[in-house]
Amino acid sequence: MKYDDIINREYHGTRNRKKMSMEMRSAQFMPFKALTGHEDLLNETDRETSEDINLIDEDKYLISDRINYLLNHKGYKAIFRVFIKDKYKDGGSYAEYEGSIVKYDGYARRIRLDNHITIIIDDIRDIQIKDATVV
Repeated sequence: MKYDDIINREYHGTRNRKKMSMEMRSAQFMPFKALTGHEDLLNETDRETSEDINLIDEDKYLISDRINYLLNHKGYKAIFRVFIKDKYKDGGSYAEYEGSIVKYDGYARRIRLDNHITIIIDDIRDIQIKDATVV
């Protein structure tokens, strides 16, 4: 039969290479992750988002009024509470930015703060005006 002359011989290893450690050898037979990204998808599903508050006209007017006040009183700082829409799920999260308005773009409906943060006016949910700073 085929290989009868060597089938019962003792194996002495190779002379050209070191013997592989048991850890390295076992790693070759470890199961691979067939579902790449599955764990990330599960984590994304578990991530919670906040629901956006629907502002009534009175709230929108108040925000507009406070923006106008800040534009007319340079140096006043405010805390802007902003809703940031989630890219992947319904809802989003709220963030607060502090600063004074340095640029107003009525066409694009954006403001830029002194700390270089740009805020979309329609995403503002509240503005708390602070004391004036020395300019």
